[in-house]
Amino acid sequence: TSNNISFLVKKTHELDNEEINQINDLYNKIFKEYIKIPRTREDFIIRFTNNEKKYSFHGIMKKNDQIIGSYPVIPNKFKYFDKELFFGLVVDTTIAKEYQGNLDNLVELNYLVYEKLKKEKIHFVYGVANKKYYRIIKKLFSYRDICTLSYFVKPLKLEKTYLFDQLFN
Repeated sequence: TSNNISFLVKKTHELDNEEINQINDLYNKIFKEYIKIPRTREDFIIRFTNNEKKYSFHGIMKKNDQIIGSYPVIPNKFKYFDKELFFGLVVDTTIAKEYQGNLDNLVELNYLVYEKLKKEKIHFVYGVANKKYYRIIKKLFSYRDICTLSYFVKPLKLEKTYLFDQLFN
């Protein structure tokens, strides 16, 4: 605990309704510019239980029983050479605006989750970070780039349209 802030890790099924609501409220507030529809409880449950383990890990940062930070990791099974291993997909990291400057809190939250992941034999985490968070995780946690993302479009049904004529004629 630092500055009356507490840190804990829970699996999805260990979260109570109030914690899920607080995590969603924080997520919807932080990402309001990027999401079209606020995330609901049902969306949350689907997102974090639709994997082989049927749960995810949720690092939680609280102050006075109010969630001010969340660091979720979704376990996904991959075939790595001849072994099946679980890797953790880091998604939707949220820290309330007024607590974003204190990187010690972020470090404590991350390492607490990493310890829990290691106990479940998940030794690798990956994710796609936004520009602001990318710089932080590269420097603070020594994350390494594993690839460069390129975006491609594959038309499923081409119809002769004005746009088609402009692009291909």
